[in-house]
Amino acid sequence: MSSPTKPLRILGISCSTVNPDDKNVRVPTSEKTLLAALEYAKTVHGADTMTIKLRDLTMRHCEANYSIKSEYCTWPCWLQQRYPDDGMGAIYEGLTNWCDALIVATPIRWGSAASLYYQMAQRLNCVENQHALYGKDLIGEKPAGFIIVGGQDNVQHVAGELFSFWSQMGFSFGKRAFVGWTSGGWYNEEMAKTTDRFKDDAVEIERAYKEMVDGLVRVRRGYDLQAKTPG
Repeated sequence: MSSPTKPLRILGISCSTVNPDDKNVRVPTSEKTLLAALEYAKTVHGADTMTIKLRDLTMRHCEANYSIKSEYCTWPCWLQQRYPDDGMGAIYEGLTNWCDALIVATPIRWGSAASLYYQMAQRLNCVENQHALYGKDLIGEKPAGFIIVGGQDNVQHVAGELFSFWSQMGFSFGKRAFVGWTSGGWYNEEMAKTTDRFKDDAVEIERAYKEMVDGLVRVRRGYDLQAKTPG
């Protein structure tokens, strides 16, 4: 692909609660894959990248204002207006203003995405609500991709949830838009062996995240070309 004059900006969001800075704690495999994907985007496609780790943010829980009255779910979120230090400010800025494309990485917890993912997602109702109530698209033409990695199975279930949600946010998707991997499945988790199994599958995982990033870039560059084409 030809190099654009403006670097593509790709935001990566890690939903893992595992902190590798703690003593004797391994780097979470979902986050490790995300960082590798962003590095590939940087070196091969010349992208600018930014990583947000949800565990580093102080995110207040959604107050369900939408459930009280749809107009109460405002942009920016009421919580963000009342508490400017609320960690969701970084997410709002990254999604609506900074990024051209998005990658969300989550481990699998009890067959679903991580708890931090849902805490963030519920606070994004204010983004979708702007479109539902006022026809305002805060996202624009941006593709998204996902990394779903864990000791348990259920990759396709988690992927289905993520595709549905981020589509409602206004994001689009390219070919092979998610990376899915589990260490052993429901009856064969053996979490102590996850790192070794992850290494064993490194070639396939690398191929998958490269295809996902290539698809993101292809879709976004297609939007850029359409915008520049007269008529």
